[in-house]
Amino acid sequence: MVDDNRTNLEIMERLNRSEYGIQYAMRKYNLVRSTEIEDLENEIWKDIPGYEGYYQVSNYGRVKSLPRWIVYSDGRKYFYDGVLLKQKHDHGGYCGVELTTNSELETFKVHRLVAKMFIPNPDNLPEVNHKDENKDNNCVDNLEWCDNYYNNHYGTRLERMREKIVEAVGRPVEFTKISTGEKFYFPTITSGVKELNLDPRTVQRCLKKEPRFKTTKGYTVEYA
Repeated sequence: MVDDNRTNLEIMERLNRSEYGIQYAMRKYNLVRSTEIEDLENEIWKDIPGYEGYYQVSNYGRVKSLPRWIVYSDGRKYFYDGVLLKQKHDHGGYCGVELTTNSELETFKVHRLVAKMFIPNPDNLPEVNHKDENKDNNCVDNLEWCDNYYNNHYGTRLERMREKIVEAVGRPVEFTKISTGEKFYFPTITSGVKELNLDPRTVQRCLKKEPRFKTTKGYTVEYA
């Protein structure tokens, strides 16, 4: 029987987990032990509904897993040292985290977790708005519940959407076939990808000069 009052390191050693292996995993996956996570000023942590005892979210928009024992069906015990979860951006630019329990994985948007746990919603509004329009800033003071109309007309959203549309379909582009050097001019991206049977998302990434997207199906592309 392992004494639950032991430190995490002692428990891990008891389970034949080397400190070297632990440190390697921390570096490889960019993780921080829960026992080493320092609270920010006035930071408050709350259990995430459905994941009580497993994960918590703070009013600063940070999410962490909690230290806990995992008991396998054959009776083996494994002590899981909680970590500060690494957040990833989805296609819409929102920060998300993956939570798992009972071998089931689910992804949550961080701004919605913070709003649900820290901001009252008596009118049952469906959406959460970032007041400063920065989707990386998920502090509770930067979030507010709202309806769809308010969210879509907030701040510079419409102006930014118009700019994206003009950039996406309103500027002429030139494709160059790498094998022959032949050039193809089109008045819009839409007409170009349709004629050459290309993926519009990949073309957009090429135009943005993203490192991994320099060519698409044997063509280079740039604004004319």
